[in-house]
Amino acid sequence: EGRRRSPEEKRVMKTYDAVILGAGIAGLSVARELAKLKKRVLVLDPDKVGGNASRAAAGTLDPYTEATEETALFRLGLKALDTYSAFLDELGASARREAEYEKLGVLYLATAPEDKSLLKARFEWQKKRGLPVQFLSGDEVRKLEPCATGRAQAGVFYPEIPKLNPEKLTHLIFKSAQRAGVE
Repeated sequence: EGRRRSPEEKRVMKTYDAVILGAGIAGLSVARELAKLKKRVLVLDPDKVGGNASRAAAGTLDPYTEATEETALFRLGLKALDTYSAFLDELGASARREAEYEKLGVLYLATAPEDKSLLKARFEWQKKRGLPVQFLSGDEVRKLEPCATGRAQAGVFYPEIPKLNPEKLTHLIFKSAQRAGVE
């Protein structure tokens, strides 16, 4: 027709190589990687950036918690944990500090005999596999963490488990994705 299109109409006419639903850590990370491969990427989310699943693990990067045997998902979790530092480095020199990334470890407690048996079994196969894990008596638990309940009969400590602020990490990935050309 020859008429001028509004910005909204032009946006509708645009094509993308990928449209990703969800502006959380996973969606933005995938979008960022695709953009680095020179793909045109659009991320859609009805909520705010990082508004849903990104906060589900409360910032703990832990493949061990519910693992009772060697599975493909467990091995994938270990690989993700091993590569997380490099991922943060890609986001920028200050990303670790900005995302509040720290390796403080995680301590799981057993307050009942059945909990102790479960933790001991988990510890045994993980230790046999060579994972960094320590089994602690109730007294050792309270020495490591004085605020632990007096009911703690035992504990398993994973010193390599980091934590971070998922909201801040999501915003770092969001900025990096935008710099890479993601819309």
